[in-house]
Amino acid sequence: MQKSGAKNKRGISPLIATVLIVGFVVVVGGLVTLFLTKQVKTALEKQPDCGPSQILNTEMGLRCVSTADGNCEVTFINNGRENIDLTRVVINHENGEPPAESPAPSFINLKPGAEFTVKYKTKDDQGCDSVSGFPGIVVESERGARATLCTDLETSATCSA
Repeated sequence: MQKSGAKNKRGISPLIATVLIVGFVVVVGGLVTLFLTKQVKTALEKQPDCGPSQILNTEMGLRCVSTADGNCEVTFINNGRENIDLTRVVINHENGEPPAESPAPSFINLKPGAEFTVKYKTKDDQGCDSVSGFPGIVVESERGARATLCTDLETSATCSA
């Protein structure tokens, strides 16, 4: 006696198998593209948005003086060929203790060859041993203007007494 189900079993046709495989590949490709697009966009947003021309033409120097009254006097020098629209400074101490509050970015509009001096009050009037500075630019886009620090162009200086 033969089983009736064993004789009538048939596999799927090659055409249907091919359509299923192609459909599966398209869906997986779409998901990978969607995932990678979000990752790349996030990574680009985290990068400093100083375009190649600004990076090549922006060069900032620093001079630092620890004043007798315990403050820190920082001079920003634009040695590049592009305007520096803003700066950010971090005051460092030899003991590694940062100031109570790091100064906020300053909008300075520093033209090429120009200098700008700012006096910062430090925590407990302990002055400063060294400073790190970051130039920044204002980037115009269809969404409006956005201030961007060029974190990859950090400059440091040891303070004199």
